[in-house]
Amino acid sequence: RGPGIVEALEVVTGSDGPVLVLEHLPGLALQEWVAAQRPSVDSFLEVALRLTKALQCIHAAHLLHRDVRPEHVWVDPVTLRTHLIGLGLARPFGAAATDGLAPGALIEFAGLPRYIAPEQTGRMGRGIDPRSDLYALGATFYFALAGVPPFEGSDALALIQAHMARTPIPLLERRPDIAPTLACIELKL
Repeated sequence: RGPGIVEALEVVTGSDGPVLVLEHLPGLALQEWVAAQRPSVDSFLEVALRLTKALQCIHAAHLLHRDVRPEHVWVDPVTLRTHLIGLGLARPFGAAATDGLAPGALIEFAGLPRYIAPEQTGRMGRGIDPRSDLYALGATFYFALAGVPPFEGSDALALIQAHMARTPIPLLERRPDIAPTLACIELKL
């Protein structure tokens, strides 16, 4: 529970088993918001702050989200109320990168790894921790500001390699109206 976390209302038993009923959220996914209108820097900062608070709440519960990406950020374009959804892959701190999933299943589940931290792919031999979510948050912020993911392509392995070995095109080249300080913070994430 907390700011930016969808409230679970009840669990009901359906014909296919239990169903978790969540609160209704007005708005749309971040990717749709960015496609419909390029957010102003001020609007982005408001959404980014709210999204960061939601992730902080998840981490305070000693959970890793493991799937932060534009599809899992819900924004009300009028109020800028922001929620982080898509907790299906969340695991406690200390869980293995692919805990509960067969090797490669994380990539299949999450789609192309445009926003995933390299260590989360299971290809680096390193565990994941809150920094993995922060990496994905930074990649999501890049998308919100630039309108494109940090790395593009249709090959999962090439995208993983890009996250491990390349630096994205600087935000200031894609969007010169942002402050250099903001671009530096985003790149650090």
